[in-house]
Amino acid sequence: MTRLSKNVLKAPSAGTLAATAWRCSGQLTANTVVSASPCLLGAILVEIDDTGQDSVITVYDSPTSDTSDDEVLGIFTANGVAKQNSNLYVFPLPGVQAELGLYLTVAGDVKVYVYYR
Repeated sequence: MTRLSKNVLKAPSAGTLAATAWRCSGQLTANTVVSASPCLLGAILVEIDDTGQDSVITVYDSPTSDTSDDEVLGIFTANGVAKQNSNLYVFPLPGVQAELGLYLTVAGDVKVYVYYR
């Protein structure tokens, strides 16, 4: 069973989260705790700032920066022409379940926006 097909979050319920509005993390350029509580990951927007440099964004199901035993929800790469390309990763509704929280690592010169609820 994948996180996309799970129907239950520990707390709050997926139905409760699905009824709430999407939030945007704002511009992120470094490793960041996006949410310290359970949530649904809906989309990630990556804006490329440096031509020719590959960037890697890793999303963990973690409420803290300690990711030693935490599950990786996704690894996203971005490369292309600076200021001309953006990558948008959108997940099927209701979103990817983060049972503990969302922690993001950013390698490279990019701006990342995380949409979650």
